[in-house]
Amino acid sequence: MKIIDAVRELAPHCNAAYLAGFDAGDQLLANAGISTVLRQAHFLGQWGGETDGGVVLYESGNYVHAERIMAIFGAGHHSAAIQEDEAERIAAMPMPAKEKYLFERVYGAGNPHMMNELGNRPGDGWPFRGTGFLQSTGRGAAKQWGDKLGVDFCSNTALMVDPKYILQPAIFEWTAGGLNRFADVNDLRHIRRVINGGYNGLADCEAWFEKFYAALKDDSHPAESWQAGDPNPSVSAIQNSLNLIGYQPALDCDGRYGPATKAAVKWFQGVAGIAQDGIAGPVTVTALNLRFATVRGSVVGQTIN
Repeated sequence: MKIIDAVRELAPHCNAAYLAGFDAGDQLLANAGISTVLRQAHFLGQWGGETDGGVVLYESGNYVHAERIMAIFGAGHHSAAIQEDEAERIAAMPMPAKEKYLFERVYGAGNPHMMNELGNRPGDGWPFRGTGFLQSTGRGAAKQWGDKLGVDFCSNTALMVDPKYILQPAIFEWTAGGLNRFADVNDLRHIRRVINGGYNGLADCEAWFEKFYAALKDDSHPAESWQAGDPNPSVSAIQNSLNLIGYQPALDCDGRYGPATKAAVKWFQGVAGIAQDGIAGPVTVTALNLRFATVRGSVVGQTIN
């Protein structure tokens, strides 16, 4: 199945701007090497998760519940470290003042570290909120991708969702992160960290990835997505470490992050007192290495980013 056909089937409420971008984007994707089923499914999975299946053009700040603000931008989840009382005040604000305040608070002058990281200036939080295919955020990204295209995105961010350009910033971001090679070893966790800076939205992106993999694959591909792609040495190292510290039944160290490996990671997270999300991220792998060093006197394994 062609990408545009898969998008139409799986994302029936997709914005026309995205559809137009996909319709004319085959060569752009091919030029970037996004040409295998796994690469395409991972690329589309990130898009689906970021945009709710192509519905979202611009990041929305219209949060009506303080709990949701805390879950995304609260202390321990985001550098903005919003506290409960502030989240409640933001949730009660009228629109559009709510969105403008929130984005300046998290991407602009209200969060100097993030403002500098994004290449923003005071007042840039709202105009340079998440935009387009992968919800590119910040003046720095708009300038970087605009310079590559010879288009002034900074002066007119609406151009980033113009059908002529909408796909290209995402391809630039994907290429800059070297994400084809991580798609080849089916490392959705690393891909998510590069696109998002963390694991926020991972479950949504994984769900979209599974849908697109199922739609795009043919009979030459494994039925289960986790069985596809090349073995990942980092996963093999994690599997070996889990086995050596006593996980039962022992894992097959095949370099594939399937249900058994995820269950083993959750088991270890429970033992180590870490949130049991089944994600072998930096915190979990550091704890695993420390536990292994204690048990065996040496450290093995690599962080699955």
